[in-house]
Amino acid sequence: MNTVPRSTPRFVPTLTEVVDPAKLAQSSLHSKTHIDAVVELVQQQIQPYLERRLQEKADRLVRTLLIKHMAEIDDRIRQELDLLVREAVIAELNEQTRS
Repeated sequence: MNTVPRSTPRFVPTLTEVVDPAKLAQSSLHSKTHIDAVVELVQQQIQPYLERRLQEKADRLVRTLLIKHMAEIDDRIRQELDLLVREAVIAELNEQTRS
């Protein structure tokens, strides 16, 4: 590989386009409007999916909470029922011994 030093060209091309700040701002505004429109469109398209996912999560959470609370209620009812049965049995036995 030959590495020959290159000489700097005599003329270097330059950018000579004049940028009008008003047009630049207007172009930027159109871009923002276009971006906002695309964002709105995407949001509309994914809205049903998001709502379905939210409903699934909410249903799962409600089921989980219901199962937990039902287990707690079941335990309390069993304890109360055991106590009532015990009291009824003791009362009946006391009644039979008096007779």
